[in-house]
Amino acid sequence: MDHLRQQARSLFLHRVKIRSDECQVFEIWGSGGTVIHSERAMPTNEVPAYLKHYSGMPVFKLVQFPVRIFYKSHRLPYQELAWVPDILTDLGIEPYMIGLLTRGLTMFEAVEKESCELGKVLSIFMNGIDSPSYNFATKSTTCLLFTLEEKGSNTQYECMAKFLRQSGSLYQSSCFLPLLVLTDHVSLVLDGFGTFFGYDLQHVKETNLHDWETSRTKLRWAKHYNHLARDIAGYLRKKLDEDATAGTSTSPQDIAIHAEIRGALDVLELTINPAARGIEWHLQRNEDHMGQISRKMMRQDTMASIKLSGASIELTKRATFDSSSMKVIAVMTMVFLPGMFFASLFSVPLLHWDYEGVVGDNFWVYWAFTIPSTVLIVILWLVITQRKQMRGLFDVGKYCVHEIVYSR
Repeated sequence: MDHLRQQARSLFLHRVKIRSDECQVFEIWGSGGTVIHSERAMPTNEVPAYLKHYSGMPVFKLVQFPVRIFYKSHRLPYQELAWVPDILTDLGIEPYMIGLLTRGLTMFEAVEKESCELGKVLSIFMNGIDSPSYNFATKSTTCLLFTLEEKGSNTQYECMAKFLRQSGSLYQSSCFLPLLVLTDHVSLVLDGFGTFFGYDLQHVKETNLHDWETSRTKLRWAKHYNHLARDIAGYLRKKLDEDATAGTSTSPQDIAIHAEIRGALDVLELTINPAARGIEWHLQRNEDHMGQISRKMMRQDTMASIKLSGASIELTKRATFDSSSMKVIAVMTMVFLPGMFFASLFSVPLLHWDYEGVVGDNFWVYWAFTIPSTVLIVILWLVITQRKQMRGLFDVGKYCVHEIVYSR
Protein backbone atom coordinates (compact mmCIF):
# COMPACT_ATOMS: atom_id res chain seq x y z
CA MET A 1 0.00 0.00 0.00
CA ASP A 2 2.87 2.38 0.73
CA HIS A 3 4.15 1.78 -2.80
CA LEU A 4 0.77 2.83 -4.23
CA ARG A 5 0.73 5.94 -2.06
CA GLN A 6 4.23 6.90 -3.21
CA GLN A 7 3.22 6.36 -6.82
CA ALA A 8 0.16 8.59 -6.38
CA ARG A 9 2.27 11.24 -4.66
CA SER A 10 4.77 11.18 -7.52
CA LEU A 11 2.01 11.55 -10.12
CA PHE A 12 0.54 14.49 -8.22
CA LEU A 13 3.88 16.31 -7.90
CA HIS A 14 4.94 15.73 -11.52
CA ARG A 15 1.62 16.57 -13.18
CA VAL A 16 -0.18 19.19 -11.08
CA LYS A 17 1.04 22.77 -11.31
CA ILE A 18 -0.58 25.66 -9.50
CA ARG A 19 -1.54 28.64 -11.66
CA SER A 20 -1.70 31.36 -9.02
CA ASP A 21 0.15 32.45 -5.91
CA GLU A 22 -3.18 32.99 -4.13
CA CYS A 23 -6.01 30.66 -3.09
CA GLN A 24 -9.63 31.47 -2.35
CA VAL A 25 -10.67 30.52 1.19
CA PHE A 26 -14.25 30.20 2.44
CA GLU A 27 -14.66 29.67 6.18
CA ILE A 28 -17.68 29.10 8.47
CA TRP A 29 -17.67 28.99 12.26
CA GLY A 30 -20.08 29.49 15.16
CA SER A 31 -23.37 27.77 15.90
CA GLY A 32 -27.09 28.43 16.05
CA GLY A 33 -27.96 32.00 15.15
CA THR A 34 -24.35 33.17 15.42
CA VAL A 35 -22.99 31.32 12.39
CA ILE A 36 -20.48 33.52 10.58
CA HIS A 37 -18.82 33.01 7.22
CA SER A 38 -15.90 34.82 5.64
CA GLU A 39 -14.21 34.82 2.24
CA ARG A 40 -10.70 35.96 1.48
CA ALA A 41 -7.66 35.38 -0.70
CA MET A 42 -4.69 33.70 0.96
CA PRO A 43 -1.11 33.19 -0.29
CA THR A 44 -0.52 29.55 -1.18
CA ASN A 45 2.48 29.21 1.12
CA GLU A 46 0.29 30.13 4.13
CA VAL A 47 -2.36 27.48 3.45
CA PRO A 48 -0.56 24.54 5.21
CA ALA A 49 -0.35 26.42 8.50
CA TYR A 50 -3.97 27.56 8.13
CA LEU A 51 -5.23 24.00 7.57
CA LYS A 52 -3.26 22.64 10.54
CA HIS A 53 -4.54 25.29 12.93
CA TYR A 54 -7.55 24.27 15.03
CA SER A 55 -9.14 26.72 17.45
CA GLY A 56 -11.05 24.07 19.39
CA MET A 57 -14.40 25.05 17.88
CA PRO A 58 -16.22 23.45 14.91
CA VAL A 59 -15.22 25.10 11.63
CA PHE A 60 -15.79 24.61 7.92
CA LYS A 61 -12.86 25.36 5.58
CA LEU A 62 -13.01 25.41 1.77
CA VAL A 63 -9.73 26.16 -0.03
CA GLN A 64 -9.73 26.52 -3.79
CA PHE A 65 -6.50 25.93 -5.77
CA PRO A 66 -6.43 27.02 -9.43
CA VAL A 67 -4.25 24.38 -11.09
CA ARG A 68 -3.20 23.04 -14.44
CA ILE A 69 -3.06 19.26 -14.83
CA PHE A 70 -0.75 17.59 -17.36
CA TYR A 71 -1.38 14.09 -18.65
CA LYS A 72 2.35 13.54 -19.17
CA SER A 73 4.69 13.67 -16.22
CA HIS A 74 7.11 16.58 -16.01
CA ARG A 75 10.78 15.79 -15.67
CA LEU A 76 11.09 17.72 -12.39
CA PRO A 77 8.34 17.77 -9.72
CA TYR A 78 6.34 20.93 -9.07
CA GLN A 79 7.08 21.95 -5.48
CA GLU A 80 4.31 24.51 -4.84
CA LEU A 81 1.86 21.81 -3.68
CA ALA A 82 4.36 19.28 -2.30
CA TRP A 83 2.74 19.60 1.15
CA VAL A 84 -0.71 18.45 -0.04
CA PRO A 85 -0.19 14.67 0.46
CA ASP A 86 0.99 15.23 4.03
CA ILE A 87 -1.96 17.49 4.81
CA LEU A 88 -4.36 14.88 3.44
CA THR A 89 -2.81 12.29 5.72
CA ASP A 90 -3.17 14.63 8.71
CA LEU A 91 -6.85 15.18 7.86
CA GLY A 92 -7.51 11.44 7.59
CA ILE A 93 -7.93 11.47 3.79
CA GLU A 94 -6.39 8.59 1.86
CA PRO A 95 -3.44 10.20 -0.03
CA TYR A 96 -3.67 7.56 -2.78
CA MET A 97 -6.75 9.36 -4.10
CA ILE A 98 -4.73 12.40 -5.19
CA GLY A 99 -3.27 10.21 -7.93
CA LEU A 100 -6.74 10.04 -9.48
CA LEU A 101 -6.53 13.80 -9.89
CA THR A 102 -4.08 13.24 -12.75
CA ARG A 103 -6.12 10.45 -14.38
CA GLY A 104 -9.05 12.59 -15.49
CA LEU A 105 -11.56 10.38 -13.65
CA THR A 106 -15.02 11.61 -12.65
CA MET A 107 -16.17 9.78 -9.56
CA PHE A 108 -17.89 9.93 -6.19
CA GLU A 109 -16.75 7.87 -3.25
CA ALA A 110 -17.42 8.24 0.49
CA VAL A 111 -15.23 6.44 3.05
CA GLU A 112 -15.49 6.46 6.85
CA LYS A 113 -12.32 5.53 8.76
CA GLU A 114 -11.40 5.26 12.43
CA SER A 115 -8.10 6.85 13.44
CA CYS A 116 -6.37 6.72 16.81
CA GLU A 117 -5.31 10.36 16.54
CA LEU A 118 -8.36 11.82 14.74
CA GLY A 119 -11.21 9.52 15.66
CA LYS A 120 -13.89 8.82 13.10
CA VAL A 121 -13.40 10.69 9.79
CA LEU A 122 -15.66 10.84 6.73
CA SER A 123 -13.76 11.40 3.46
CA ILE A 124 -15.45 12.15 0.15
CA PHE A 125 -13.79 12.08 -3.26
CA MET A 126 -15.67 13.95 -5.97
CA ASN A 127 -14.75 14.19 -9.66
CA GLY A 128 -11.12 13.50 -8.84
CA ILE A 129 -10.63 17.24 -8.27
CA ASP A 130 -11.53 17.82 -4.62
CA SER A 131 -11.03 15.99 -1.34
CA PRO A 132 -13.41 17.02 1.48
CA SER A 133 -13.30 15.41 4.93
CA TYR A 134 -15.50 15.63 8.04
CA ASN A 135 -14.25 14.89 11.54
CA PHE A 136 -17.01 13.45 13.76
CA ALA A 137 -15.15 14.37 16.98
CA THR A 138 -14.60 18.05 16.23
CA LYS A 139 -17.54 18.46 13.79
CA SER A 140 -15.11 20.25 11.48
CA THR A 141 -14.95 19.98 7.69
CA THR A 142 -12.00 20.63 5.39
CA CYS A 143 -12.37 20.79 1.61
CA LEU A 144 -9.48 21.04 -0.84
CA LEU A 145 -10.87 22.06 -4.21
CA PHE A 146 -8.61 21.87 -7.30
CA THR A 147 -10.20 23.79 -10.18
CA LEU A 148 -9.17 23.89 -13.81
CA GLU A 149 -11.11 27.02 -14.74
CA GLU A 150 -9.20 30.06 -15.87
CA LYS A 151 -8.94 33.12 -13.65
CA GLY A 152 -12.24 34.97 -13.37
CA SER A 153 -14.26 31.85 -14.21
CA ASN A 154 -14.24 29.76 -11.01
CA THR A 155 -17.63 28.24 -11.73
CA GLN A 156 -17.50 25.31 -9.34
CA TYR A 157 -16.08 27.33 -6.46
CA GLU A 158 -18.70 30.04 -6.92
CA CYS A 159 -21.47 27.43 -6.96
CA MET A 160 -20.24 25.87 -3.72
CA ALA A 161 -19.68 29.26 -2.08
CA LYS A 162 -23.23 30.32 -2.98
CA PHE A 163 -24.64 27.22 -1.31
CA LEU A 164 -22.45 27.78 1.76
CA ARG A 165 -23.71 31.36 2.13
CA GLN A 166 -27.32 30.17 2.06
CA SER A 167 -27.01 26.97 4.13
CA GLY A 168 -23.95 27.56 6.30
CA SER A 169 -25.90 26.93 9.51
CA LEU A 170 -25.98 23.20 8.67
CA TYR A 171 -22.21 22.78 8.44
CA GLN A 172 -21.76 20.82 11.73
CA SER A 173 -23.78 17.85 10.47
CA SER A 174 -21.99 14.88 8.91
CA CYS A 175 -24.68 14.89 6.18
CA PHE A 176 -23.90 18.48 5.20
CA LEU A 177 -20.81 17.49 3.21
CA PRO A 178 -22.67 15.01 0.91
CA LEU A 179 -25.45 17.60 0.51
CA LEU A 180 -22.88 20.19 -0.61
CA VAL A 181 -21.46 17.76 -3.17
CA LEU A 182 -24.95 16.81 -4.39
CA THR A 183 -25.99 20.44 -4.79
CA ASP A 184 -22.86 21.12 -6.81
CA HIS A 185 -23.56 18.20 -9.16
CA VAL A 186 -27.23 19.04 -9.61
CA SER A 187 -26.24 22.62 -10.45
CA LEU A 188 -23.73 21.33 -13.01
CA VAL A 189 -26.41 19.20 -14.65
CA LEU A 190 -29.20 21.78 -14.65
CA ASP A 191 -27.08 24.79 -15.59
CA GLY A 192 -25.32 22.89 -18.32
CA PHE A 193 -28.56 21.33 -19.54
CA GLY A 194 -30.31 24.69 -19.77
CA THR A 195 -27.40 26.62 -21.21
CA PHE A 196 -25.88 24.15 -23.63
CA PHE A 197 -28.41 21.43 -24.26
CA GLY A 198 -31.75 23.26 -24.29
CA TYR A 199 -31.71 26.81 -25.54
CA ASP A 200 -28.54 26.57 -27.58
CA LEU A 201 -30.04 23.82 -29.72
CA GLN A 202 -32.50 26.36 -31.03
CA HIS A 203 -29.58 28.30 -32.54
CA VAL A 204 -27.72 25.33 -34.02
CA LYS A 205 -27.90 25.27 -37.79
CA GLU A 206 -29.60 22.14 -39.03
CA THR A 207 -26.90 21.58 -41.64
CA ASN A 208 -23.95 22.10 -39.27
CA LEU A 209 -22.88 18.58 -38.37
CA HIS A 210 -20.02 19.82 -36.18
CA ASP A 211 -22.38 21.76 -33.87
CA TRP A 212 -24.63 18.74 -33.43
CA GLU A 213 -21.64 16.52 -32.61
CA THR A 214 -20.45 19.08 -30.04
CA SER A 215 -23.88 19.25 -28.41
CA ARG A 216 -24.02 15.44 -28.29
CA THR A 217 -20.69 15.37 -26.42
CA LYS A 218 -22.00 17.90 -23.90
CA LEU A 219 -25.20 15.92 -23.49
CA ARG A 220 -23.23 12.80 -22.68
CA TRP A 221 -21.27 14.72 -20.03
CA ALA A 222 -24.56 15.96 -18.54
CA LYS A 223 -25.82 12.38 -18.47
CA HIS A 224 -22.65 11.29 -16.67
CA TYR A 225 -22.94 14.05 -14.03
CA ASN A 226 -26.61 13.18 -13.55
CA HIS A 227 -25.65 9.56 -12.81
CA LEU A 228 -23.15 10.82 -10.24
CA ALA A 229 -25.85 13.02 -8.68
CA ARG A 230 -28.11 9.98 -8.38
CA ASP A 231 -25.31 8.04 -6.63
CA ILE A 232 -24.67 10.91 -4.22
CA ALA A 233 -28.39 11.24 -3.46
CA GLY A 234 -28.60 7.52 -2.73
CA TYR A 235 -25.65 7.70 -0.36
CA LEU A 236 -27.05 10.78 1.41
CA ARG A 237 -30.47 9.20 1.97
CA LYS A 238 -28.80 6.05 3.30
CA LYS A 239 -26.64 8.20 5.61
CA LEU A 240 -29.69 10.09 6.92
CA ASP A 241 -31.56 6.84 7.57
CA GLU A 242 -28.59 5.33 9.38
CA ASP A 243 -28.22 8.38 11.61
CA ALA A 244 -31.93 8.34 12.38
CA THR A 245 -31.83 4.63 13.21
CA ALA A 246 -28.70 4.91 15.36
CA GLY A 247 -30.08 7.92 17.21
CA THR A 248 -26.93 10.00 16.78
CA SER A 249 -28.99 13.16 16.35
CA THR A 250 -30.67 13.55 19.73
CA SER A 251 -30.50 17.29 20.42
CA PRO A 252 -33.30 19.49 19.04
CA GLN A 253 -30.75 21.41 16.97
CA ASP A 254 -29.39 18.23 15.36
CA ILE A 255 -32.91 16.95 14.66
CA ALA A 256 -33.85 20.26 13.02
CA ILE A 257 -30.65 20.23 10.93
CA HIS A 258 -31.27 16.67 9.73
CA ALA A 259 -34.87 17.51 8.90
CA GLU A 260 -33.75 20.48 6.84
CA ILE A 261 -31.13 18.38 5.04
CA ARG A 262 -33.72 15.69 4.31
CA GLY A 263 -36.09 18.34 2.91
CA ALA A 264 -33.32 19.70 0.68
CA LEU A 265 -32.57 16.17 -0.51
CA ASP A 266 -36.24 15.61 -1.38
CA VAL A 267 -36.22 18.78 -3.49
CA LEU A 268 -32.98 17.92 -5.25
CA GLU A 269 -34.14 14.40 -6.02
CA LEU A 270 -37.16 15.88 -7.82
CA THR A 271 -34.80 17.30 -10.43
CA ILE A 272 -32.63 14.22 -11.04
CA ASN A 273 -35.13 11.98 -12.85
CA PRO A 274 -36.68 14.76 -15.00
CA ALA A 275 -33.17 15.88 -15.96
CA ALA A 276 -32.34 12.32 -16.97
CA ARG A 277 -35.44 12.12 -19.17
CA GLY A 278 -34.72 15.51 -20.69
CA ILE A 279 -31.14 14.54 -21.49
CA GLU A 280 -32.30 11.30 -23.10
CA TRP A 281 -34.88 13.18 -25.18
CA HIS A 282 -32.32 15.70 -26.40
CA LEU A 283 -29.84 12.92 -27.14
CA GLN A 284 -32.46 11.17 -29.27
CA ARG A 285 -33.30 14.45 -30.97
CA ASN A 286 -29.62 15.00 -31.59
CA GLU A 287 -29.27 11.53 -33.12
CA ASP A 288 -32.31 12.11 -35.35
CA HIS A 289 -30.99 15.44 -36.63
CA MET A 290 -27.53 14.02 -37.25
CA GLY A 291 -29.16 11.17 -39.18
CA GLN A 292 -31.14 13.66 -41.25
CA ILE A 293 -28.02 15.69 -41.96
CA SER A 294 -26.10 12.56 -42.94
CA ARG A 295 -28.89 11.41 -45.27
CA LYS A 296 -29.13 14.87 -46.80
CA MET A 297 -25.38 14.94 -47.37
CA MET A 298 -25.56 11.47 -48.93
CA ARG A 299 -28.31 12.66 -51.28
CA GLN A 300 -26.24 15.69 -52.21
CA ASP A 301 -23.22 13.46 -52.83
CA THR A 302 -25.36 11.15 -54.99
CA MET A 303 -26.70 14.05 -57.05
CA ALA A 304 -23.18 15.42 -57.44
CA SER A 305 -21.97 11.97 -58.56
CA ILE A 306 -24.79 11.79 -61.10
CA LYS A 307 -23.91 15.22 -62.46
CA LEU A 308 -20.24 14.24 -62.58
CA SER A 309 -21.11 11.05 -64.45
CA GLY A 310 -23.12 13.07 -66.97
CA ALA A 311 -20.23 15.47 -67.44
CA SER A 312 -17.85 12.52 -67.88
CA ILE A 313 -20.14 11.01 -70.55
CA GLU A 314 -20.30 14.33 -72.37
CA LEU A 315 -16.52 14.66 -72.17
CA THR A 316 -16.12 11.14 -73.51
CA LYS A 317 -18.42 11.95 -76.43
CA ARG A 318 -16.42 15.04 -77.26
CA ALA A 319 -13.16 13.14 -76.96
CA THR A 320 -14.56 10.46 -79.30
CA PHE A 321 -15.59 13.15 -81.77
CA ASP A 322 -12.14 14.74 -81.58
CA SER A 323 -10.54 11.32 -82.12
CA SER A 324 -12.71 10.76 -85.18
CA SER A 325 -11.68 14.14 -86.53
CA MET A 326 -8.01 13.28 -86.05
CA LYS A 327 -8.52 9.99 -87.84
CA VAL A 328 -10.10 11.85 -90.76
CA ILE A 329 -7.16 14.24 -90.88
CA ALA A 330 -4.68 11.35 -90.72
CA VAL A 331 -6.45 9.50 -93.54
CA MET A 332 -6.58 12.60 -95.72
CA THR A 333 -2.87 13.18 -95.02
CA MET A 334 -2.02 9.60 -96.03
CA VAL A 335 -4.11 9.98 -99.20
CA PHE A 336 -2.56 13.20 -100.37
CA LEU A 337 1.00 12.77 -99.02
CA PRO A 338 2.22 10.38 -101.80
CA GLY A 339 0.97 12.72 -104.45
CA MET A 340 2.61 15.70 -102.79
CA PHE A 341 5.85 13.76 -102.42
CA PHE A 342 6.01 12.70 -106.05
CA ALA A 343 4.91 16.15 -107.24
CA SER A 344 7.73 17.74 -105.27
CA LEU A 345 10.19 15.07 -106.40
CA PHE A 346 9.37 15.47 -110.10
CA SER A 347 9.77 19.24 -109.80
CA VAL A 348 13.32 18.97 -108.44
CA PRO A 349 15.66 20.95 -110.80
CA LEU A 350 18.28 18.20 -110.53
CA LEU A 351 16.14 15.94 -112.76
CA HIS A 352 16.29 16.72 -116.50
CA TRP A 353 13.17 15.37 -118.11
CA ASP A 354 13.99 16.84 -121.54
CA TYR A 355 17.22 14.92 -121.88
CA GLU A 356 18.12 11.30 -122.16
CA GLY A 357 19.74 11.21 -118.74
CA VAL A 358 17.00 12.28 -116.35
CA VAL A 359 19.19 12.19 -113.25
CA GLY A 360 21.71 15.00 -113.31
CA ASP A 361 25.22 14.97 -111.98
CA ASN A 362 24.24 16.94 -108.89
CA PHE A 363 21.30 14.73 -107.81
CA TRP A 364 23.39 13.44 -104.92
CA VAL A 365 22.93 16.83 -103.23
CA TYR A 366 19.24 16.01 -102.62
CA TRP A 367 20.12 12.79 -100.83
CA ALA A 368 23.03 14.41 -98.98
CA PHE A 369 20.63 16.82 -97.27
CA THR A 370 17.54 14.61 -97.00
CA ILE A 371 19.03 11.50 -95.37
CA PRO A 372 21.04 13.28 -92.61
CA SER A 373 18.09 15.57 -91.83
CA THR A 374 15.70 12.63 -91.53
CA VAL A 375 18.11 10.69 -89.31
CA LEU A 376 18.69 13.79 -87.12
CA ILE A 377 14.95 14.41 -86.67
CA VAL A 378 14.31 10.77 -85.73
CA ILE A 379 17.16 10.83 -83.21
CA LEU A 380 15.86 14.06 -81.65
CA TRP A 381 12.38 12.57 -81.39
CA LEU A 382 13.74 9.49 -79.67
CA VAL A 383 15.82 11.55 -77.27
CA ILE A 384 12.89 13.81 -76.34
CA THR A 385 10.11 11.24 -76.05
CA GLN A 386 11.89 7.98 -75.24
CA ARG A 387 14.79 9.09 -73.03
CA LYS A 388 13.55 7.23 -69.91
CA GLN A 389 13.22 3.94 -71.74
CA MET A 390 16.58 4.43 -73.46
CA ARG A 391 18.25 5.20 -70.09
CA GLY A 392 16.81 1.98 -68.65
CA LEU A 393 18.15 -0.04 -71.57
CA PHE A 394 21.53 1.64 -71.19
CA ASP A 395 21.65 0.78 -67.44
CA VAL A 396 20.71 -2.84 -68.17
CA GLY A 397 23.46 -3.07 -70.80
CA LYS A 398 26.02 -1.59 -68.44
CA TYR A 399 24.99 -4.04 -65.69
CA CYS A 400 25.37 -6.96 -68.09
CA VAL A 401 28.86 -5.80 -69.10
CA HIS A 402 29.89 -5.54 -65.44
CA GLU A 403 28.54 -9.01 -64.73
CA ILE A 404 30.48 -10.47 -67.64
CA VAL A 405 33.71 -8.76 -66.51
CA TYR A 406 33.19 -9.89 -62.92
CA SER A 407 32.52 -13.47 -63.93
CA ARG A 408 35.77 -13.54 -65.90
